Amino acid sequence: LFGRPLVALCSQDGTLPQPIQDLLALLHQHGPSTEGIFRLAASERASRELREALDSGAEVHLESQPAHLLAVVLKDFLRKIPSKLLEEELYEEWMSALQKTSRQERLAGLKEVASKLPKANLLLLRSLLCLLHNISRKAATSRMTAGNLAICVGPNLLSPAEEHTLPLDVLLQVTAKVRRVYQPATALRPDPSFAVQRYLAASSLQQTLVGELPGRAAPQLQLSAHK
Repeated sequence: LFGRPLVALCSQDGTLPQPIQDLLALLHQHGPSTEGIFRLAASERASRELREALDSGAEVHLESQPAHLLAVVLKDFLRKIPSKLLEEELYEEWMSALQKTSRQERLAGLKEVASKLPKANLLLLRSLLCLLHNISRKAATSRMTAGNLAICVGPNLLSPAEEHTLPLDVLLQVTAKVRRVYQPATALRPDPSFAVQRYLAASSLQQTLVGELPGRAAPQLQLSAHK
């Protein structure tokens, strides 16, 4: 499950692998009411054991697992997708779309690039954006705004083919200082993590993009039945 191409994991009818559907469905249920979801860490041992169980195909009752652990495992899955969810070969096009000046131009650019994603990636992207938007709407409870979620999830979604970047927190500090002292913001090419942060942090854009991305509507995720 972890580290394999997403298209190879989807079933013949094009649906996401059931463990990922289960993770997303449970996080839809519990994520908005869980403070620090996607930000707070889980036990390293527990996350490793859960990943190994899912990888082995063993029956796992995810309903009994803490929401923070489910979020960590989902981030691990996203991080290990070869070429990333947003496809590293589309990196330059994502960067170009994200740097459009107006919201309408950004939306049109993002939709155009998204249409080039494999169907499996697009399906997961829609589901993930729905989840993040759902959590950000309940930020008073989850303490996770769209910007918070972007910082925690964004770096797992896109990177250039050859990544030579600073850690995200250091990068943001350096970028802010350079912008203030040396160059106007428009003169800088953002790091992928920072660019994806901008993309995810625009909550209204997030909601609109979910509804207007090409392809089918975001799936109604169902938990697998356990006998």
